[in-house]
Amino acid sequence: MLIQLENEINPINLQHILQIKTIVKRLFPSSYTYNTYAEVGIRFPYFEDLTEKIKLLKAEFNAEKNEERTLQLTSKTIEVPVCYAEELAPDLNAFLQQKNMTLEKFIELHTQPKYLVYFIGFLPGFLYLGGLDKQLYHPRKANPDPKIEAGSVGIGHHQTGIYPQDSPGGWHIVGKTPIDLFDVNQAEASPFQSGDQIQFKPISLEEYKFQIQQMK
Repeated sequence: MLIQLENEINPINLQHILQIKTIVKRLFPSSYTYNTYAEVGIRFPYFEDLTEKIKLLKAEFNAEKNEERTLQLTSKTIEVPVCYAEELAPDLNAFLQQKNMTLEKFIELHTQPKYLVYFIGFLPGFLYLGGLDKQLYHPRKANPDPKIEAGSVGIGHHQTGIYPQDSPGGWHIVGKTPIDLFDVNQAEASPFQSGDQIQFKPISLEEYKFQIQQMK
C-alpha cells in the first residue's frame, strides 16, 4: 500500500509522515513501513486482506482531520565529525572555485545548520537530510564517479549527505567522517531515524586519523 502526500520537502510533510507511520504500526503491528520525502509505503504479510485495512485507515484519517494534534519530531541531535582536508575531499577545491568561496566560509556554512533526517535509503544507512544552506546548492556531477569511499560527505543540488558504504555516486565530495553510519553487528544497525537532527563538527586531519585508529 502506498500513501502519497503533497510532493514537497518540508518538516510539516515529515511530521505527517511520522504520524501516519505511528498510526499504521498501532493498527497493524505485523506491517512494515518505510517513507520518502512525500510517501509512506506499507508492506503486509502476503496472506493478509487489504480491504478491511484500507477501511480502518480511512476511518482513522478522517477522525484525525477533526482533531488538532501537535505533531512532534524527535528532539535528538547527533553530532557527526567531518574532516574537510584536501586529501579526503577530492571535489572541494573545484567546488570552492566555482562558488568563489573560501574554505573557512564553506565550513562555516556547512556546519552551522542542524540537518533534519527525512528518511534513510538508496544505500543501507544513507541519510536524506534537509537544511543545506542555499549558498551551497550545486548541481550533481554530469558523470557520476564509479566509486566513492564510505564516510565521504557530499553535496548534490540542494542536499548534503554521507555515503555509508563504498558506492558509485554523483555528488561532489567535500569531506569525510570517521564514524560508521551502518553496522549490522550492532543492535541498531543505524543510530539515526527519521526526525532526528544532525550537526556536522569540523575536525582536523590528525583528529580524523586518530578516530579511525580508535575504531580499528
